Amino acid sequence: MDISHAGGEFGVVLDGADDLLGPSNQRPWTCDYCTRRDRTESRTQAFQAQLPGLIDAYMAWSFSVGEDGLAGHYAPPPNAEVQGQAVIHKVDLF
Repeated sequence: MDISHAGGEFGVVLDGADDLLGPSNQRPWTCDYCTRRDRTESRTQAFQAQLPGLIDAYMAWSFSVGEDGLAGHYAPPPNAEVQGQAVIHKVDLF
């Protein structure tokens, strides 16, 4: 069968392919009626579910840093493998 761009022969070929291979397993296209507000609300609710765990992890980390805060000396955990070191110079303009 000759297939041209002008005619509907390609649809006939696809119908024949469905007969040979069976129907497609793809889900039919559905409309998404969610608004941006709905999507934002679902993301906010998902974040709210994670928030208690995040708070607990932050509080544990903050307690482990100690009174010096981030200005204190950092010591890697005993089982950590050091791959290299770098020197960082801080430039403060204010």
